[in-house]
Amino acid sequence: MKPITTLLTGGLAAALFLSACQPVDLIGAEPGGPAPIASLEPETQASVDAAIALLAEKLGRPATEILFVDATPVQFSDSCLGIAIPEAMCAAVITPGYRVTLSAGDLAYVVHTSHDASYALENEARLLWGRTGGFAGVCQALEIERDGAIVAGPCGSLDAVELTEAERAQLLEWLARFGETRFTSDELAGGTVVADGFVDDLYLVGTGTATPNAAEKQAMLDWAAEVYTRLTAQS
Repeated sequence: MKPITTLLTGGLAAALFLSACQPVDLIGAEPGGPAPIASLEPETQASVDAAIALLAEKLGRPATEILFVDATPVQFSDSCLGIAIPEAMCAAVITPGYRVTLSAGDLAYVVHTSHDASYALENEARLLWGRTGGFAGVCQALEIERDGAIVAGPCGSLDAVELTEAERAQLLEWLARFGETRFTSDELAGGTVVADGFVDDLYLVGTGTATPNAAEKQAMLDWAAEVYTRLTAQS
């Protein structure tokens, strides 16, 4: 397993910097690489080029084999483009940039770039869930890569586990359908949390474009809590 890093809010001390890839429908995608994409503004094109260069280097493939899917302007929450980086000092300043979606070999990838395309970071597809709170100070975490690497357990002592086929199918459907989304159980409950209650925090980094509604967010929280309970009951 990869080393644990800090990512989730709400008091969680552990989160995994994860990676994987999932087949997606890329109908209408245009070749990327060094050739300009006709409909893009120059600064967007520069960010797409930077993202393609990053992914080509990671995969060891020619840039011409990387397909452009989408580029969306984003106001990132910090200087690390909203991505937790082990050992990095990320300034808590709004940083404009782009969320660039690419594909290679029918597998989707998401890259964050700065507005001037001076740097780019892959935001690797994953699901992170955590639960904190209660008088005893509970801290639990579930961290899942799309390629199947999974850990679960109390924060700071997570163990490797496995999903069932049905659980994995559900996760892959969400990752392929939705984009990046993060929410907590208290947000869905209108911000009301009892003194000894728990707060669940879920961060989904998908390669899709849809935004989950409240019912879908609740379904994800329920799914993650049930999966965590099953996985940790086995240990």
